[in-house]
Amino acid sequence: MNLPLLRRDYALRFLGRWMVIGPITGLTFLGLIVSSRAASGAETELTALEILLIVLALWAPIAIDLGMTATQPRAGRFDLTTPISGRDLWVTHTLAASISSVSVAAITAAVAGGLAWVLVTKLGAGHFAYALEIPVIAVRVVAAAFFAAVLFQSWRPSLSQLPTGRRTNTLIVLVLFVFLGVTYAFSLIPVWWSIALPIAALAVAHRTYGLIPPALALLPRKASEEPGGEETPDVGLDSVPRSGFGFSWFLLWVFYRSTTKVPLGPVIVFPILFGFGMVLAGFKRAVFGGDIIRFALVVLTAYILLAGSGLPPRKLFTFDPLPLTRRRIFAAVTLPLVIVLSLGYAG
Repeated sequence: MNLPLLRRDYALRFLGRWMVIGPITGLTFLGLIVSSRAASGAETELTALEILLIVLALWAPIAIDLGMTATQPRAGRFDLTTPISGRDLWVTHTLAASISSVSVAAITAAVAGGLAWVLVTKLGAGHFAYALEIPVIAVRVVAAAFFAAVLFQSWRPSLSQLPTGRRTNTLIVLVLFVFLGVTYAFSLIPVWWSIALPIAALAVAHRTYGLIPPALALLPRKASEEPGGEETPDVGLDSVPRSGFGFSWFLLWVFYRSTTKVPLGPVIVFPILFGFGMVLAGFKRAVFGGDIIRFALVVLTAYILLAGSGLPPRKLFTFDPLPLTRRRIFAAVTLPLVIVLSLGYAG
């Protein structure tokens, strides 16, 4: 492990931000569950659905952090020219990704434990005894976060960075959903079984370590980029609008795909905004404990609108020759988020 490389690793660059966003997001969803039970007067143990919602509340911010760090470079081009071995580079980045995900999970779990302590000691042990199960569930989430971080870095470990694209993003989302199910399954069995997750993570890391070559490789170039290689034919250009309104929106679509910093935004952010819109509109107000949660969601919704837009875009100057005004670019980035939130609010 190289300590200077660890300190400037991308996975730790925004750790402070996520250690704030994670607890806020988790507490918001946990507040929905607590308010719902308080409004209904339920004093029984948590149901299977409520356990799933708690796992989802704790897992959501960690999943976003894992998804964003999975495709980041394990080593930069400068790092590849140094005498540092490929194994050391991989271990350093894997450790940074693990520290990031486990730290976000741990701080969220600690805040959830504090919420349970307040509910039980200050508001009555009889009505909120179920809250003591929240930090226990959080232990499973921390173990799953460590396993997921190691598993993502064990995917094609000989490369300095995972190839970006629709296929990679789809697989990342699928793996995150699988780990959500795994965490939920471990939440239904005794907590000591959770030790199996970090043990499995260490076993995967040990096996991967033996497969890493002395030097990490850059992403392989496509055939069209090789000297003398065949050019990739333009596919589907006949269906591209040549002028008018359709052509403008086609350019905006190309702009969004090329400059967005949150390629997983439509998959992760859109469902959250739609659900927030429904709650802000007063969906089952009595179930969620009146207007407290509605006002609590205002600030979080505003942040998700900003974070989901990915502003400012990357390499905006490359689109200056195109007939795209800044107003249209701003609309392409922000309008989809506002429309999804409005649909939830109207529903």
